[in-house]
Amino acid sequence: MMNLGMEHGIAVLHVSGLLAKSDYAEVLPQLEHQIESQDKPRVMVVLDEFHGWTPSGLLEELRFDVRHREDLEKVAVVGEHALEEIGTKITRAFFSGEVRYFDKQRRAEAERWIQS
Repeated sequence: MMNLGMEHGIAVLHVSGLLAKSDYAEVLPQLEHQIESQDKPRVMVVLDEFHGWTPSGLLEELRFDVRHREDLEKVAVVGEHALEEIGTKITRAFFSGEVRYFDKQRRAEAERWIQS
């Protein structure tokens, strides 16, 4: 499941469970609107009990990453597991902007970084 909101001018994407293509169909148009209406928006991805992707969900994720590789200034990923940190490091290759991982206990630090 994904849910997109705005906090202090930052797009905040809450992600949980196993992501399927249908999750992206609901949220990506909203996120793409943010990209179109702002010059290089900043996005915070908050992972809570994230279990990965279905094959079609992963394909949607990769399509978005490639299509918008130069459209985001900063991406902060807040998670709970070492594998999420590794995934964030791999994701850096897809974006020209800054991408950083923060453990869940360091969310306040992630918020300061994304706003700086």
